[in-house]
Amino acid sequence: MPDALPPQTLGERLRSARAAAGLGVRELGRRIGVSGSMISQIEKGISRPSVSTLYAIANELGVTLDGLFTPAAPAEPVTVRRNGEHSVMPLGEGVTYTLLGVDHERALRFLRIVFEVGGVSGAPDSAMRHGGGEYGYVHSGRLGVTVGDETHELGPGDTVTLDPQLPHRIFNAGDIPAELFWVFVGR
Repeated sequence: MPDALPPQTLGERLRSARAAAGLGVRELGRRIGVSGSMISQIEKGISRPSVSTLYAIANELGVTLDGLFTPAAPAEPVTVRRNGEHSVMPLGEGVTYTLLGVDHERALRFLRIVFEVGGVSGAPDSAMRHGGGEYGYVHSGRLGVTVGDETHELGPGDTVTLDPQLPHRIFNAGDIPAELFWVFVGR
């Protein structure tokens, strides 16, 4: 398995993006609905953000998730990442993102996401909303995908396309870890 991205790396990138936006920890926390101390703990690597909190931070700071995984690299005609070379970001709430590929020019990110048993992208009252598009393929396990007030249960081989401007959350709906492959287009 690839090495996990150290939480400090995520924290350092968040701190840098926050400073570039000219925001203090309290102000950023207020804007996204968490405490300033939570922002500080994430930046120091003490706490891992939930998926919904990470999205809220990225949206508020005007950065993309892939920018939090790895620094932007110049576009290449072909990019090959060997097994073990992928950036892995364990998040709070039992979710781990592995960045498989990114195309900065097209604002496209390709990820492997694992939801441990009980894993969830965020609390029911913190469903995510953001621009772009999302497309997923369930490789193993069972997932619940809630968009607005409607929940869909997905199993191996099922796919989902959703409008991320609608409030949405994803959760493990089974008793084994669930693995999916996900494509984000835009922010």
